[in-house]
Amino acid sequence: MICVFSAIAVLTVLAYSPALTGDFVNWDDPEYVVNNYSIRSLAPRNIATFFTRPYVGHYAPLTILSYALDYRVYGLNPSGYHATNLALHILNTLLVCALAYALSGRRAVAYVTAALFAVHPLHVESVAWVTERKDVLSAFFYLSSIISYRAFIRPRGDDSAGGPSRSSRRCSGCYWLSLLFFLCALLSKAMAISLPFVLILLDYCYGAREEPGAPGRTGLLRASVRIKIPFFVLSAIFGAVILAVSKSGGAMRPAFYRDPAIHALVAARNLVWYVAKMLYPVRLSAFYPYPASMQRVLPKFMLCLFAAGAASIMIVLGRRNRWLLFGALFYLITIFPVIQLIPVGNAIVADRYAYLPSFGILFIAGVLFDRLCAAVSHAGRWGTGIPERLAVYTAICVAIVCLSLLTLKRCFVWQDSERLWSDVIGKYPSVATAWLNMGEVLLTRGRLDEAIGMFKRSAELEPDQVRVYSNLGDAYRKKGLMDEAEKALVRARTLNPADAVVRNNLGLVYVGQNLPLKARNEFERAVSMKADYAEPHNNLGLLSKMDGDTNRAVHEFREAIAINSLFRDAYHNLASTLEQQGNVADGIENYRRAIELKPDFAPVHNDLGLAYARINRIPDAVAEFEKAVQLEPAFAQAYYNLALCYFIRGDKEKAVANRDRATKLGYAGISAELMRL
Repeated sequence: MICVFSAIAVLTVLAYSPALTGDFVNWDDPEYVVNNYSIRSLAPRNIATFFTRPYVGHYAPLTILSYALDYRVYGLNPSGYHATNLALHILNTLLVCALAYALSGRRAVAYVTAALFAVHPLHVESVAWVTERKDVLSAFFYLSSIISYRAFIRPRGDDSAGGPSRSSRRCSGCYWLSLLFFLCALLSKAMAISLPFVLILLDYCYGAREEPGAPGRTGLLRASVRIKIPFFVLSAIFGAVILAVSKSGGAMRPAFYRDPAIHALVAARNLVWYVAKMLYPVRLSAFYPYPASMQRVLPKFMLCLFAAGAASIMIVLGRRNRWLLFGALFYLITIFPVIQLIPVGNAIVADRYAYLPSFGILFIAGVLFDRLCAAVSHAGRWGTGIPERLAVYTAICVAIVCLSLLTLKRCFVWQDSERLWSDVIGKYPSVATAWLNMGEVLLTRGRLDEAIGMFKRSAELEPDQVRVYSNLGDAYRKKGLMDEAEKALVRARTLNPADAVVRNNLGLVYVGQNLPLKARNEFERAVSMKADYAEPHNNLGLLSKMDGDTNRAVHEFREAIAINSLFRDAYHNLASTLEQQGNVADGIENYRRAIELKPDFAPVHNDLGLAYARINRIPDAVAEFEKAVQLEPAFAQAYYNLALCYFIRGDKEKAVANRDRATKLGYAGISAELMRL
């Protein structure tokens, strides 16, 4: 068994290998990891904040804690976070294998179910997307809880029967362990609220021995519900948390989708959609939009409702096959919270929602494979002489290899933001979010004209997006088009006056328009709206420095660093201000910190060189100026500073050479002494 699972694990690593070299994507990864300063400390007070507030519209404190542990080991290296996700997925595959074996008693069922779970392309989103650590971590605890409860209801020496009351005397610790795992699953992702119903299903299918005098099904179900009361209490608490967080985050769909009939059709369609994607996983996307018009897709939804009803009839007819009953109802129970019966968000379905529910369908596939092998073994051989059992094994191996290749291909899409959103736009060009996020990618890469085009297209699709106008204003500002930038940002501020990012960006525009009072007002409003926002503190520091108030500037730069200990620009600005105050030693220390954070930033090396020259550490100054011109060969001021240092050291030849380079690059402030050389 170890050898087979090792082979599955190796295949999983190969299939997901592109994800290990992937970057963070600009879809929640910045909020959860890159710009989430709270994960940068494991102090008890900081950890307490993980459990006392939601993040990005979700309450998942154990997930945030896992990011903090990753940060302690990997910093902001995305490969480490991807490796953790993949490791959790492999552990989940092991749990799937163990659970499938516990439910079926057949190794073939366990192996096939685990292999399909491991390499199914529908799981790529949950594994390759750092933000979806919630899925793989919650599934780990969820499956562990089921396995623990299975041990609780299973008598010693009996794989198929036993009641909770008998087992509780033998393995009561398994019950409390199951409850603990359930709590951890909820703290990782609140979607785990369905677990009590799965445990009742487990009791119904596997927990009762058909013996004379044994309580009937109704009595067994009542007993099962009674011992699940602690589970239901936790489920109710976290269900209330989900609704509260969703409402406060504005994730509930608008009134157009509040018609119960429409909800029923959407839910029926989604039930069938996930099964269809498990069987035929093509045209996967990071985003599936709601249809623009329900009337145009109503026939499809009715067909799906019919298919869902037919599947329900099949489950009833197959109630004597407990594996079919358990697999089908496991899928229905676990997928129910996300089928959009209560519409949340602007995506109708998502690949990640199928991560845990897929076990039910894949378990049925594993059992069918085993039954097929048994059937063909009794049917004899074909005329070709090829054993039928070998043919069936070959077919399942081919299917697993094909799924692995699809997973490998899908992982390449998730390697970076540009590929991800290009893929979505290519499949669903009407998704405004995709154009917006693609625009943000281009904006960070300095491709301003392309970014502006993306933002405009997104605004055409959804006119009232605050982020679109905020980013559009930022792009115009970076192009120097201050009037256009102001119009876009004022529109964003009108749409959401409490958006701190909009306020900060508008303040930067006012700085560019030489309106310092208006700029200061926007920066101060941004700080008051978002206490843990470092950017406006840095900008207030720059304004104070321009006004000659270096004490206020130092205070603001230190505030920015206290919020974001990796804020290179704040360290640079603090260093230059301290040096201006005459505190050269502290200035040098902060220049060095800025260089540690970004060693390839030439201006910091130049400024550090000037600080060294100021205290007559000429060799150190020369080294920094040399580094600056090495990083930026057209850095005229650094060449001039080198010329001065060599002139002081008496090396006239090098002084002249660097003076001439500075002059050739357009530097006009050459001293008379250097010009006479």
